[in-house]
Amino acid sequence: METTYLVLLIVAFLAIGAMSLYILFKLFAGQR
Repeated sequence: METTYLVLLIVAFLAIGAMSLYILFKLFAGQR
């Protein structure tokens, strides 16, 4: 049970990190 919560937490963290990096990349590309 705890492992499933850990996996979900890791997946959510990776998804948030990927989205933030994508948004930052789009903003950086849009400024140029």
